[in-house]
Amino acid sequence: MLALACVSGLSTVYAASPRKESFDPAQVTLGLDTYRQFCQRCHGTELRNSGASTFDLRQFPPGEYERFLESVSEGSGDMPPHGDILTEEEIDALFAYVVTTQRSNSL
Repeated sequence: MLALACVSGLSTVYAASPRKESFDPAQVTLGLDTYRQFCQRCHGTELRNSGASTFDLRQFPPGEYERFLESVSEGSGDMPPHGDILTEEEIDALFAYVVTTQRSNSL
């Protein structure tokens, strides 16, 4: 219930916020550390899916923070929920890492 309340609150904040064009480097670093600990084994190094049946995060739409938040917090498909494990700051940092990595790989 608490995780759902947090998700609702964050969704409201991000729904009203403009899309970020850049993220704080410290936030991206936290996102990388969090990604390595919780996401890398399924989603691959630097979002490079190893061919498993997990979602290819290189293709995640960068303008869909709410979808990202919901997927990470509540789980999606075979992905377990992490809303009771990760803080709001860590989920925001994961999003920053994913979007920043997408952008740097598309240059």
